[in-house]
Amino acid sequence: MNRSSRAFTIIELLVVIGLIGILAAGIGLALSRGNSGTALQAGQGTLQSLISAARAQAAIRQATADLVIDTNRESDGFLRNFYIVVGGEAVGAPISLPQGIYLVPRNTTTTYGGGVIFEPATSDWTNKVSTAFADTSVTISNVTGTYSRVVGITVRGNAAPGGGTLILASGDRRSADTVAFTNPNSVRGARVSTYGVLTLINDAQAF
Repeated sequence: MNRSSRAFTIIELLVVIGLIGILAAGIGLALSRGNSGTALQAGQGTLQSLISAARAQAAIRQATADLVIDTNRESDGFLRNFYIVVGGEAVGAPISLPQGIYLVPRNTTTTYGGGVIFEPATSDWTNKVSTAFADTSVTISNVTGTYSRVVGITVRGNAAPGGGTLILASGDRRSADTVAFTNPNSVRGARVSTYGVLTLINDAQAF
């Protein structure tokens, strides 16, 4: 009985990782034919898949699963590449937002050493920041780089440290270490409840 139970959890783990990989491949194909609106919609799908995968990992491993993001401004994955981390180790390969789509930081004063610019004015983005983005430093034993926690999913499926919004926006890579958010009226994202439930939001005025 124990052997069968263990086999099931391994299969479940492989299925989750496989589904994320398929989703990522599908997004890439869709974006080759789409525009920024399509890219933002695909990014919402990525967030939804990542939260679901984190919940599955938390249940399988009986430990909090953290969704983390690359916060090295000189990295190609800056504010785009995610890992699911359990017990200090990344599970599977990184999952990226569509090209040109980024996770907006938790506030307009968080620029990662000048790596983020808000245009046309910082005040235009005041209510369009990712309040669920914990932005605490995370060390990953099997991955090099600089990563920060976005949100954790506990064994019970709750969001840690709490709920809030995760906002996606198109960004202009101005240089090797700078991303500019230029259109506060063209954003999408999701609201994460304290129970870890994700609700997609398509209207910029709803944030």
